[in-house]
Amino acid sequence: AAKQAGVKHRICHAHSTTNKEEGFVHFVKSCLKHISTWFATDLAGCSRLSIDWLYGKKAAKKAYLMRNAIDLDRFDVTDEEKRELKAHYGLENCKVVGHIGRFEFQKNIPFLVKAFAILCKSRDDVRLMLVGGGAEFENVKKLVETLKIEDKVLFMTEKRNVQEYYALFDVFALPSRFEGLPLVAIEAQAMGIPCLLSDCITKEVDVTGHVEYLPILSANYWANEISRVLDENVSYDGRKAVAAAGYDIVEESKNLLEYYTEVNAK
Repeated sequence: AAKQAGVKHRICHAHSTTNKEEGFVHFVKSCLKHISTWFATDLAGCSRLSIDWLYGKKAAKKAYLMRNAIDLDRFDVTDEEKRELKAHYGLENCKVVGHIGRFEFQKNIPFLVKAFAILCKSRDDVRLMLVGGGAEFENVKKLVETLKIEDKVLFMTEKRNVQEYYALFDVFALPSRFEGLPLVAIEAQAMGIPCLLSDCITKEVDVTGHVEYLPILSANYWANEISRVLDENVSYDGRKAVAAAGYDIVEESKNLLEYYTEVNAK
């Protein structure tokens, strides 16, 4: 459509990957990706993994890495502020497992809920906070009820100052089936939270050394790993590392402007 309209510069952006378990959606994505470069004059993507998947290794060499940058000032939360927030939510004596994301197949939230239910059998000080909404929301709520952990799971809606939720987390869990480059993992690291991610997620997202990748084959394994990380009481200042990796919105916006200027000058 853009080409037919006479748009001179047309940028294709790779934002995610896929998984065979998506079924028909995976089939459609796999078909469409082969024509993604036909009408684009320039290629870009949020991660090398997503770029390689959409464009192929050869074309990927010409693609621009457009990082999903964040406003790091929003993640400058003191320990005292974190304690106050935990008290506000009645979580001052709890270890919080946090997840932020859409309730959809990709995010694999039922798996996390099952792992958390197993964790609850061995310790009573844990809570699971799920932030977001989506097609699987009601199914996840029913699963929580079936597993009889309603008193330990908090469902929260997304809000503008989402950093308040991160400030409550003691560990961030993301067992996704596939991703491009999950911005939530960058945000979690900016807040200084240890992260447990599925090994389907690109290693590019680990910019602090506080990310661990786990296979999504066993809920028992995830429960044990979550418990281990909670007991380690890890806390760190991740903002400098996130900025150094190129995820500071101030600097990345400058890079993006330069890129658009170069594209427009062709």
